[in-house]
Amino acid sequence: MSNAWENTSDDVLNVIHKMGKKATSYQVETIFDSLDHFKIEEAALRGNDMDTQTEYAYEEIERQINCLDNAFQEISMPVQSGITAALKGLQQFEAGNRVFVIPQYGIKVEISPAGGGTIQSGLTEVLVGTEEHEDDPQLEGAVHALESLILAHACAGIDIDAPEYVKGLTEALAAIADNL
Repeated sequence: MSNAWENTSDDVLNVIHKMGKKATSYQVETIFDSLDHFKIEEAALRGNDMDTQTEYAYEEIERQINCLDNAFQEISMPVQSGITAALKGLQQFEAGNRVFVIPQYGIKVEISPAGGGTIQSGLTEVLVGTEEHEDDPQLEGAVHALESLILAHACAGIDIDAPEYVKGLTEALAAIADNL
């Protein structure tokens, strides 16, 4: 019997897959950082062999993820913390589709197993700060182009809810606002 256990982000990823979900590396790390690792180690060390220790640790990780998920679903905040966004952005398989969510821009992208997809967004609302931009064909064209690029990236397998991607999206939106 081993008397030591170390949790890794791979353990979290394995549990997320076992739960029927997928996650980006950022989401896994955010969730990993939010877990009570002492409790996971305690659960694992109840086992007498490595397989049983892994089973107990994974059960505790899943319990904690479910508790985090339930707790954050009850919170209604305009700006979400990293863990809330990570939990809400987990790529669920809904009717076989992969779903990405970027809450700060009202973006929801759904990718079918065949590779096609759809996008819904609030990008126009993000950019329309004054009436002079309403019904502006340049603005609408820029938003449609950006939405098309986001959708194409998701279809190509890029993690569009990764923080680096969202940062780039924020910069693109600022450039669009500055140039219209």
